[in-house]
Amino acid sequence: MRQTFTLSFKNLLLPLFLQLVLLLCVVVQGYGQVTLDYSYDGPWQSLPNTNLPTAISQNGLATDQSTNLGGSGTGGSANFDSVGDWITVRVPEGSKTVSFILRAAGTFANFTGTFLVRESVDGVSYSTVSTIDASSNVGPAITTQRSFTSSVNSSARYIRFIYSNKVGNERLLYDALRITQGPEINIKQGEASISTNGSFSFGSVNANTSQTYTFTVENLGGQTLNLTDSPIVALSGTNASQFTVNTTTTSSTVAPGASTTFNVTFTPTSFGSKTATLSISNNDADENPYTINISGSGIEPEINLRQGTSSISTGGPFNFNNVNVNTSQSFVFTIENIGTAPLNLTGSPKVQLTGVNASQFTVNETATSSTVAPGASTTFSVTFTPTSAGSKSALFSISNNDSNENPYTVSLTGTGFYPAPIITQFNPVSGYVGDVITIIGSNFTNVNSINFNGTTASVFTIVSDTEIQVTVPSGATTGPILLTVTGGNSTASSTFTVLTPTITVVDPNEGYIGDIVTITGTNFVDVQGVQFNGVEAVYILDSETQIQAQVPEGATTGPVTVQTVGGTADSDPFTVLYLVPTITSFTPDEGLLGDIIIITGTNFVDVQSVAFNGAVSTNYIVNSDTQISAQVPIEATSGSITVTTLGGTAASITTFTVLNPLPVELISFTAEQQGAVTLLKWATASETDNSHFEVEMSTSPEAGFATLGKVASKVVTSSLTTRYEFTHQVRNAGTFYYRLKQVDLDGTFAYSNVVAVEAKGALTNAVTVAPNPLIPDSKIIVEAAASGKAIMRLTSMTGQQVYFREVAVTAGQNEFALPYYDKLQNAAYVLTVELNGKVISTKVVKQ
Repeated sequence: MRQTFTLSFKNLLLPLFLQLVLLLCVVVQGYGQVTLDYSYDGPWQSLPNTNLPTAISQNGLATDQSTNLGGSGTGGSANFDSVGDWITVRVPEGSKTVSFILRAAGTFANFTGTFLVRESVDGVSYSTVSTIDASSNVGPAITTQRSFTSSVNSSARYIRFIYSNKVGNERLLYDALRITQGPEINIKQGEASISTNGSFSFGSVNANTSQTYTFTVENLGGQTLNLTDSPIVALSGTNASQFTVNTTTTSSTVAPGASTTFNVTFTPTSFGSKTATLSISNNDADENPYTINISGSGIEPEINLRQGTSSISTGGPFNFNNVNVNTSQSFVFTIENIGTAPLNLTGSPKVQLTGVNASQFTVNETATSSTVAPGASTTFSVTFTPTSAGSKSALFSISNNDSNENPYTVSLTGTGFYPAPIITQFNPVSGYVGDVITIIGSNFTNVNSINFNGTTASVFTIVSDTEIQVTVPSGATTGPILLTVTGGNSTASSTFTVLTPTITVVDPNEGYIGDIVTITGTNFVDVQGVQFNGVEAVYILDSETQIQAQVPEGATTGPVTVQTVGGTADSDPFTVLYLVPTITSFTPDEGLLGDIIIITGTNFVDVQSVAFNGAVSTNYIVNSDTQISAQVPIEATSGSITVTTLGGTAASITTFTVLNPLPVELISFTAEQQGAVTLLKWATASETDNSHFEVEMSTSPEAGFATLGKVASKVVTSSLTTRYEFTHQVRNAGTFYYRLKQVDLDGTFAYSNVVAVEAKGALTNAVTVAPNPLIPDSKIIVEAAASGKAIMRLTSMTGQQVYFREVAVTAGQNEFALPYYDKLQNAAYVLTVELNGKVISTKVVKQ
């Protein structure tokens, strides 16, 4: 039998309604929350939780204990008696602190289990905030109960108190729940908050300048915010040195709702990005430390200077080069900013001139801007106007805000030049040394040098800016005339011809010493000398085309040379002929070694040697062309005497006999002039029956000797070396000859060789001509204080040189013939002799 069930809608709806109401109650309870600054003292265990606030729930709690802990209100204390018992409190977001009281129960000992305070964002996943265990010393007595406080993360929405580990029968009593809002740190710059680990940028700041910002520390929480570190705001990071923190006005404690401030300054010392980190230690539970990443960029201007396309570094040079005096040269300079910050030109004027010659330069900065943006440029010009010749220098400097190129300096140089002279003509176009030449042209005012083919003219006159008169200098040769002005500009002309001597004919082209030779040529003007193969000759200037010269002693085959102030001319080789010498006699015809022998003959010119039987005499004097005085040499033996000249050799027909030597062995015999005294020294190697020595002297050996004194033998007979000395007082200058007369005990005697010395007396330089007025045999007499060279010139009263001779003189009187008597016109002349650095003149007359 089929049964039929009837479902009443009313009966179905009522249970569903009751379940919905119950569900809504649960939902409302589950999503309620306590407010911050909340307290609760019980009751704790009530089923079905109808006595608990909807924001607080529990699980597993035993019946509440009637004991109220810590003076809490009524309601008793929660009884945690099993592992897993918990109380959960739903809380709002924000910093908060939870506190409560625990007492041990069930035993008389301290609590040894584990009780946890945990937090959760979603009520599912929990993390431990704090742990109460045996180390917490929670006891069973009122004196050993303990109060606990824990800070909870601001993001936590649930706080759970859970019995996680039980030991024996022990229990925990829980009471006096308090939830308060904790300190809540917040930092702002201006009106903008910066979260922890957030960033703040100082932007771009000029290098070595500063940018400061003020930061505000706020306490948005309910408890005092403590800034716990020292310094209060710490700096760290790569570029921390580029930032500074000022906490002078910063309080280390901030009350709820209050604030404090600190400053941060960014001072970049170089170009580029800079970073650092601010860190503030505090008691905010979840924002300790509070950090801010700060950054900024160092920017700076970078000055660069150009002239045209070429950059000039600071301290570098710029040269205006050569600019004519009283004219100008200008250059434009460009100031560039190749940096990242504005370039400020801070000087007044912007470009300043200093230096030795600053007045020679001017700056025009009419178009110069005082501020140059990055990548932009501005210009100024500098003008060089030299007012005189020579090198000029100055320095310009530009003050600016480039940190490493302030001021920016450039060394200016330039040279003032006078305009180059211009030569249009000169007259005459040729001339002799000493002639005056007129030069015509322009820009002559500042000419400071004139040279003829490289030889500088020392005498010139600037007549005007268009005319100069100049004397052709000694040594000038054919070539251009060069004018130079102060500063170095110069201009050369076409060729100026310097007239120099030429020799066309020497007649005859050979001759003997003393012969007269006629030299024909051109430009014999201001003749300075005539030489035969380099040997000075006596000459007479007949005209500008003819000279008569005497072949000088010592001349050899070679060119004849005529020297003038305008130059030198050489002839073809002139052949010097020599006469063969002859010996007609000699006296005496015998003598001792060292005796002076007078040799008579002919053609004793350019004597090369005198020999006695082949032994060459080292001491001879050519007295004249016909007489020689020669000393018999030590090596001489009896035989013929020979005289050798450039013309040949003459030998005597008769024999010269060398007499026996001294009966003593004479090692040496010397004479030495010491002031006004002649010191004679001799030494013997041996002596036999020697009585004494007689010292004899002569000023002319051929005239004989006079006895000066006697020196006794020191040993009479000896084979040992014996030395002797004798002094002779000399009062006059001249040549003195000395010999020894050795006398034996028996009266026999013999002579030594002759020695000679030159004595200097109180001689003076003097020149005379005798006879004067002249006759054919007149001589030039030269008194010389010392041996040397004498240059003799005979000139007319108009200055024309008619005679020249260079001769060697010895101390004392010297005589020279004056040739060409018949060539001289009847007139007065001046004889000038240059002798030993002095010039002596005397008047000579031919009637």
